[in-house]
Formats: sequence, structure tokens, C-alpha cells
Amino acid sequence: MSIEQSDFWYIVQTNPTLEKKAATEIRRRGHRAYIPRMAKLRIHNRTGEKSVRYQVLYTGYILAKFADGVYDDLRTCQGVKRIQKNASGVPYHLKGSIVASLLRAQRQMEHDAVDVRTYRQARRRGAAHTIDHAIAEAMFGEASTGAIVSGAFIGRDVEVIGITDAGLVKGRFELLGKTVEKLFRPLVEILPINREVVDELADAA
Repeated sequence: MSIEQSDFWYIVQTNPTLEKKAATEIRRRGHRAYIPRMAKLRIHNRTGEKSVRYQVLYTGYILAKFADGVYDDLRTCQGVKRIQKNASGVPYHLKGSIVASLLRAQRQMEHDAVDVRTYRQARRRGAAHTIDHAIAEAMFGEASTGAIVSGAFIGRDVEVIGITDAGLVKGRFELLGKTVEKLFRPLVEILPINREVVDELADAA
């Protein structure tokens, strides 16, 4: 989407859960519509399967720009409730530069949940398709040491020796004079040491 900074975009309120429908109808009239979105990680209650799901960033609102540059109230447009106006009845509008910044933030995954952003960044770098493995690869692919952050061995440093197909981190550490190997769940049980993502991921875990 190319957004010129001189453009003006209007704030459109939609009927509940009809953001996509409203945007489709606005586009059919020859106008432009943009739905700011964010991504979250969805975990199936029964199977535990993970998937990425996109949802509207501002529930019940989308942005529209009119083809002729003149405000159109869209009163007969399906899914549209109203265009937001001030007390004088003049529609609120946003400069194209503001909308462009929203689009850039979406492309850079700034609104995404931390775990999803880690996964999507890993996918861009060509990591494995499964979410768990992609997250583990993104976090530990270049790490040689990890810190245990939960469980009986919390606080210990471990040598990272591999990542399983299921996305578990294989670690090695000394315990009572013996070498122990154990599998850890990234984010939940182990975090990489000396990585920029540590603090952010620890807060989200």
C-alpha cells in the first residue's frame, strides 16, 4: 500500500465485528480502506496446536480515504456505523504521514505479541515452519549458554547443545559431579544469556 503524506484519511466506526466487511464495501465504491492489525499466538484448547491469528488493532474502527478527496459519509455502506465527527459535525481526519507510520509499525510487527513477533522474525530469516521450533531457533540459534528461569534448577546456567524438532532446547549442566542433559521449553523454562531479547521475553513469560 502506498500512502502519500499529503493524503487525508477519515476515522470510520464500524458495526461490531464488521471491520473487514466495511473495508470491503468502501473499496467497492472506489475508495481506499485500511485496517490496522496486530498478530497474536493462538493455542487450541484441546490439541494445544499453535497458530498465528490477526486481529483488528482498534476494535470497531478502520480508516478510509476518498478517491476524489472529498468527504463521503457512506451512510448506505454495509458494515459502516458512522464517520467520526467533532462537535461541529466536521469529520476527524488524519494526515497521510500518521497513517504511514501506522503501516510501518504494522510491517515491523511493533504491535504484535512478543512470542508472535519472535516467530515471524524467525520465519523471515528462513527458520523452520513450526512455531515452537522457529521461536527456539530465533532465541537460541546463536546462543551457547542459557539460564534456567523456572523449575527445580532455576538460576543455573546451562550449555545449549541443540534444538529438537518440537522446539525444545537441549541443555547440559553439572549436578553433584555428574553431567546432566535436559530438555527445556524456551520462554517458560530457559532464556538465552547475553541476548537483547532476554528482558523483553522474560517480562512476557
